[in-house]
Amino acid sequence: MFLLVSANIGVCQQLYTEPFTGSGDVNVVGWNSMYSTGSGGGVTGGFAWVWHKGNCGNIIYTREYTVDISTYSNVEFRFDLRRNSYYSTTPEVSIAVEIGGSWYVSKTVFIETTTTFQNKTLAYSPSKDNWDTLNIATLSRGTTAASDLSGNITGFGLYSNSRNVGSDCTAEYDNFIITGTVTTYKSADFNGDGVVDFHDYAAMANAWLTGADELFAFFVDQKIRYIQFIPCVEKENGRIASYSITPEQYGRFLCRLFDLWLSHGPEKISIRFFDSVMSFIVHGQHTICSFRNRCNDYVVVEHNGDVFACDFFVQEEWRLGNILQTPIGELATSPAKRRFSELKTEVKNQCLVCRYFAICRGGCLKDRIIVNNDCRDKDYFCVGYQMFFDYALSKLMQKLLNIINPKARSLSGNLRCCS
Repeated sequence: MFLLVSANIGVCQQLYTEPFTGSGDVNVVGWNSMYSTGSGGGVTGGFAWVWHKGNCGNIIYTREYTVDISTYSNVEFRFDLRRNSYYSTTPEVSIAVEIGGSWYVSKTVFIETTTTFQNKTLAYSPSKDNWDTLNIATLSRGTTAASDLSGNITGFGLYSNSRNVGSDCTAEYDNFIITGTVTTYKSADFNGDGVVDFHDYAAMANAWLTGADELFAFFVDQKIRYIQFIPCVEKENGRIASYSITPEQYGRFLCRLFDLWLSHGPEKISIRFFDSVMSFIVHGQHTICSFRNRCNDYVVVEHNGDVFACDFFVQEEWRLGNILQTPIGELATSPAKRRFSELKTEVKNQCLVCRYFAICRGGCLKDRIIVNNDCRDKDYFCVGYQMFFDYALSKLMQKLLNIINPKARSLSGNLRCCS
């Protein structure tokens, strides 16, 4: 029922970067260019530029690096974009990739109306619905790709088309970057020779008919002591993706995992979800942000210094600033961060009257918005959490009574509203 996507450490690496330093044609930085009649471009002043003569398409690209899709996951393209001061906007800009000798351009287009560089990001997905064909000879955008993209990316670049303007315009680029995640697997004795413990992450998708027993046995065998399980739910073509797990599947997984963990010994393995529930029972406070009153535990710093309110909301709307320009303390207490934090408090009545609301506080924002893009909705995994709380809370209370009997006799106050 559950597939282990990453049982160990996923390391995000910068695979390629081009800051466009130099002066002259783009070939001074190892790139190539193809311009429509009358158009042109180059590199100057630490950035690249492409000028459009009327309504046309242009591309700058390189084949100096191959992105091995079999090695890296979560591949992302990033670049900075701004308009030239002579024009009111840029042309439409798309990521271009060459795979199997054919060129494709992203259906996602980027347009910038400001004269300061703004970062643009595209997460690579091989689904044909995300790509149009590109006639590299005529520089014209075609129709949707015939099939999903398959194979390594042997060329990449920036394709621009001024159809949105219909007249002369310019796009200016800087800091073209490709990142990807590579997963490393460890099988050593992590606690045997003074080695520092680390926290393992497991993402779960709807793929196997067995799950909790096999995963738990794997972690025990590898002597991994700190574990976090992340349920996978994503959207595909406007619907919940087929590989996502259902709330009921997640609930059954948690119940079975809880029994295994309780039988093995909670003091031997830390499972973050269970640890947080125990912390709430004892102290009235959670250790995971998903169940806290507000989303104000941390901020996320990207490789370029950009700071975001949450690692599940790395979006321009929730970009707080950049640590190279603003102290991180100011960013963490900024109005935008406070506004994001308060979203957690917006819940509908069905949550307010739930017997478990005191424990979950409506769940994680990313799982609230997945269906209707409404942060007030109940958590997608709500039914699964209720299944777990119904099954495990009394057992967990009894376990805590056995461990810390003097203090546990007063614990019921924290759960009085959940009974």
